[in-house]
Amino acid sequence: MTNNIITLFCSLKPFRGHNAIIQHNALNNWSHVPGVTAILLGNDDGVAEATEEYGFEQIADISLSEYGTPVLDDVFNKAQVHAKTALVCYINGDILLPRDFAGVAESVARQLPRFLMTGCRWDVDVGEKLDFSQDFSVLEVIRQTRGVLHPPDGSDYFLFPKGMVDYMLPFRVGRPGWDNWLIAKTLRRKIPVVDATERIVVLHQNHDYTHVPGGTGDRWIGAPESAQNLALRQVDGVRHCTIVDASHYLKKDDITVRSRRLLSAWARLKKDITVSLPYRVTRKALRLLKMLR
Repeated sequence: MTNNIITLFCSLKPFRGHNAIIQHNALNNWSHVPGVTAILLGNDDGVAEATEEYGFEQIADISLSEYGTPVLDDVFNKAQVHAKTALVCYINGDILLPRDFAGVAESVARQLPRFLMTGCRWDVDVGEKLDFSQDFSVLEVIRQTRGVLHPPDGSDYFLFPKGMVDYMLPFRVGRPGWDNWLIAKTLRRKIPVVDATERIVVLHQNHDYTHVPGGTGDRWIGAPESAQNLALRQVDGVRHCTIVDASHYLKKDDITVRSRRLLSAWARLKKDITVSLPYRVTRKALRLLKMLR
């Protein structure tokens, strides 16, 4: 695969401290995934330098909230206008991708003309600089030794054909609720949502939430922009959906329609079993659940 078929797009935090380490790891990773390029949106400290270092494109001028947080409708719109590939993927700036990410995405695109693909992530603690210029084997080592499968209530990437997501609302980046809204909104529009958890392994490098303005506790607790996101979701009248509500799932490279009759039971079991379990326990539990399903 010599030509780029996916444009990743994201807005990054300032390159300071631990955030600088994990964002450089992510950008280094993306730069070595075949078939992938990226657009970095925003102009925080270090973004321009990182854009040049990894050979990506920067869109510096984007809409910001009163707290200086990027606004998602502008991020999605500008990225889709500037992307030169048929597929685009919103992604958080701390996510590490497998080497075959673009190949799997291309296979899904051949089977579905319109789709939104996402999946559960593996949470890992990373404090060191990673290099993907030689091989990607470090990803599986980190997952097996440090990985915890994140519950299906949060999504860190969304891949879709360019121009399809023209219905994003002005949610704040990095605050809760918008990803659940996007899944629900896409399903309401009768567009397939594909759960790629079993096929695509993505790692999320853990971080703190000290960058969230007004937060009083862990993650987004007490932050005014969190309340704004949740209020915006309620005004639109879309119900709360997670990855397990996806209409389809990806097994190997085949897309399968989920049985709606079994979905609610499967969702409850999967959520109960995968919350905060280590890699080996989670892998065995999910294997048993797949047999039951």
